[in-house]
Amino acid sequence: MALRMQWDEVAKTADMSPAHLRRIRKNETSITPLMGAGLEAALQWRAGSVEAILLGGTPTPIRPAGSLPALTAQAEGAVTQPEADDEPDSPIAPYLKGILERVDQRLAEMNERIAEQNREIKELRRERRPDEEDRRRKGA
Repeated sequence: MALRMQWDEVAKTADMSPAHLRRIRKNETSITPLMGAGLEAALQWRAGSVEAILLGGTPTPIRPAGSLPALTAQAEGAVTQPEADDEPDSPIAPYLKGILERVDQRLAEMNERIAEQNREIKELRRERRPDEEDRRRKGA
C-alpha cells in the first residue's frame, strides 16, 4: 500500500530518528520489538510484519491496497466488546504481552521474597521471646 510518506515522516511516526531508521534500512543495527512495533504502526502493517521481512517475507498491510475501512458499529458510536479469541491488531500488542508476562513473573518473585522475609521475622520473634522473659525476671 502506497502511503506517500518520506522516510523522515516514517521515522517521526515510528518515534525514532531519521538517522536510526537509515541505519535499520542499511542493516547496520538490529531492531528491538518496540522499534518494530513503531515501524509497523507507521507503515500501517499488521503485527509481525517486520519479523516476516527479516525472515525474507513481505509485510502484511492492515488493509488491502485501495480498500476503504468498513463502517462498523464502533464507527457509528456503539460500544462493542472484542470476542474472547480475537487477537488485537495493534502492532505493539506482542511487545505489551511480553511486558505483562515479565511483570507477572517479577510480582510472583517479589511475593515469594516477602513471604520468606515474613517467615524469617516470625522465627526471630520466637527466638527473642525467651530473652525478653529473662530480662523481665531480672528487672522484677
